[in-house]
Amino acid sequence: MSVHIEFDARAALRALEGFSADLATEIIDEIAVEAAQGVYKGAFERLSGDRQASAWDYPVPVRMGHLRRALYMLMPGGKKLGGQEGEREFKTRYAVGHGESYVGDSAAYAGVIHEGRIRRGALGGGRGMARPFLTDAGREFLGGGIQRIAGMKLTEARVRYGFN
Repeated sequence: MSVHIEFDARAALRALEGFSADLATEIIDEIAVEAAQGVYKGAFERLSGDRQASAWDYPVPVRMGHLRRALYMLMPGGKKLGGQEGEREFKTRYAVGHGESYVGDSAAYAGVIHEGRIRRGALGGGRGMARPFLTDAGREFLGGGIQRIAGMKLTEARVRYGFN
């Protein structure tokens, strides 16, 4: 279960005219990092419900904390390794390039919670209440947050490097 964070960098690139390509890439990567951190924080909060709450409440009640521990971020240029038990080498499962970031949850049942899917036989099978902790966090944060972050990072870079 994951959210891949991308944004339209054309406006940011126009604002970065005069910067070297390396510096522009660094600034865009900083924007992607801040976006991932914001989505991660929102997802973590949505996985921090009251322990005494019903199993179907939202935010998701914390029982053992595994869903929160399995939450992860990949920063620009990062990768997540994975493999089958018994394999000697781990293979790259996910990789992100520059200007991208990735927030996911590697718990085996993250999709069950996120989408409300229930195994046949468990609680009668079928569907339960979806609690889309990653999607909701992404929508909330990226709804206006990415533009705010981009503007802030561009202003910081202009001041830091003397482009006024």
